[in-house]
Amino acid sequence: MYERNDAWNQLPPAQRDSLLKRYGLWVRDLRSKGILKDGNAIGRGGVLIALDAKAVPEAYPLDLTAQSLTGYFIIEVKNAQEAEFIAGTCPALSHGETVHVRPVGH
Repeated sequence: MYERNDAWNQLPPAQRDSLLKRYGLWVRDLRSKGILKDGNAIGRGGVLIALDAKAVPEAYPLDLTAQSLTGYFIIEVKNAQEAEFIAGTCPALSHGETVHVRPVGH
């Protein structure tokens, strides 16, 4: 899940609470079907490590106004179409986030 402009923190507390309940129901449903294998929120802030012109690692603060990773879910399904369908039901979509679907492993 990805967001722009630190959108979650800009939501009113009551709306965040409501969304957290939706996430909880969504996660419980996936778990009960044996689909959800793992998942977690990604903390705010952090740094980007890159090599400078002299090939020395340098840390740059992450820009919270840019698109940033906010969490992940690992699901096990039969095919990409099923994964895309499930991603389309993710509560993250209801508050402006986007969801990327990617295979795990090779």
